[in-house]
Amino acid sequence: MMKPGRAVILLTLGFSACARSMFAAVDTPNDSTVFVMSNNSDHNEVVAYTHELDGRFLETGRYETGGRGSGGTNDPLQSQGSLTLSSDHQLLFAVNAGSGTLSSFWVGRQGRLLLADKVETGGSEPLAVTSFQNRVYVLDGAGAGTVVGFMVSGPGQLRRIPNALAFLSATSAGGSSISITPNGRFVVVTERLTNKLDVFPIQQDGTLRIE
Repeated sequence: MMKPGRAVILLTLGFSACARSMFAAVDTPNDSTVFVMSNNSDHNEVVAYTHELDGRFLETGRYETGGRGSGGTNDPLQSQGSLTLSSDHQLLFAVNAGSGTLSSFWVGRQGRLLLADKVETGGSEPLAVTSFQNRVYVLDGAGAGTVVGFMVSGPGQLRRIPNALAFLSATSAGGSSISITPNGRFVVVTERLTNKLDVFPIQQDGTLRIE
């Protein structure tokens, strides 16, 4: 039985846990679009590609996030999930690791994006984001590493959830991915450098229960 509060689980990390993941995809009967994040240190962008019938992917648009990426070319974020879609594929969320912000986009027809909001995450290096219903949680890799929660309202408006803040198990733990369990009850964070998982129970108001 899981003990209330943060649970730390040991695991062995394979190379796939450190693989670069700066993409998300929309796939409907009439539309198939892949979104890729540039992580540019001057102005971060989301680039849209449409999957053609002949198998090719054609660039169809570039959309500025309003923030800055961290730059670099060799897996600079060392994370998975720097871009993620809401479950209904109507919203796209992107972290801006160079400016400490989170951007939300409204996803329109044919994968067109409209910047809806941009907020400070409270950390200097947001690396990954996860979404469940009207909540998103952001993993920040700077310092001790943190998880912070936001409510999503209207067409992608973000509002910080009071007290929805949790720390990873150790300083410089190397947080690399974040996800919410399918039932929406737990936030799970992979720690790349400690070979651990942090598990934070989500309370009804969106706050994270910690010991």
